[in-house]
Amino acid sequence: MSKTLAYQTIERARPLVANMNSWTTGAVARDSDGNGVELFSHLAVRFCAYGALRRAAFDLVGNMRQAEDIALTAAVALTSKTSLEPGAKALFTINDNKGQQAIVDLFDSVLHHNLADA
Repeated sequence: MSKTLAYQTIERARPLVANMNSWTTGAVARDSDGNGVELFSHLAVRFCAYGALRRAAFDLVGNMRQAEDIALTAAVALTSKTSLEPGAKALFTINDNKGQQAIVDLFDSVLHHNLADA
């Protein structure tokens, strides 16, 4: 069974959110000094969960509009079991309020669940 683009995006984004040196809060992307930067800047080295999804999706498809759609689909998959409205806003809230481990747990849960279904 082939993996969806949303699943592949979550797989690619997981290492970014799992490493304290490449994960962040309060901004979609940051440079090595901790300053907020554009997501696709060559200076971007740290990403929030949604930023990591968008960056990973773009790396997969090379089209910003399609990458945004894929990242939104992935965000809904990650947050569909939360008490918040699923999607990017819920992912930002979890990222910034519950922290890195909560994000890693979400990514792992979706990745494990989809592997179990394959």
